[in-house]
Amino acid sequence: MINKKKLKRLKDRAARLKSQVEKPPGIPCSLLKQTEFGTLLPDWDGPKKSGSYHGSVWHEVSGFGVSKWVVGCYVIVDYEKLRSDGMVDEEILRGCIEYLNCPPKRKKYAKRTPKPLYGNLDAMPVRHLFKEKDGKKCIMMMLVTDQRKNRNFFGEGQSHVYRKKRKKKTR
Repeated sequence: MINKKKLKRLKDRAARLKSQVEKPPGIPCSLLKQTEFGTLLPDWDGPKKSGSYHGSVWHEVSGFGVSKWVVGCYVIVDYEKLRSDGMVDEEILRGCIEYLNCPPKRKKYAKRTPKPLYGNLDAMPVRHLFKEKDGKKCIMMMLVTDQRKNRNFFGEGQSHVYRKKRKKKTR
């Protein structure tokens, strides 16, 4: 006879096995690893990360500085091949972000379910540009994440941004 605990364990195991077999949704892509000052100092030998937090204030992002932060990164994907297959640029961007939002596979004896590597990214980037960097076709994106500090990105997101109200001059 199976008790409740054993039944729950069997169901959890079946769910984990099912999630491991499934292919992650979206378009397979990866973020380009770069140094912190790679654009300014090409010979810089420092740690490499996937992107960096943007220092500008983004008023068009609702919740900026409180619950959302902007990250600049390069997404490696063969966009010309996808365009020739009939995909529109917006579909390519959404597919890449959907793939990046998927958590990695659970390790063998891990108890917790893994979280996405880059936080929960918004469905569309704030800005994007299709270009070639270091001989690789990539998309330069300004992504919106919900993590203020992430170990995969250089820097840290700004804390709450205040807008100064101008006082009217009285004569």
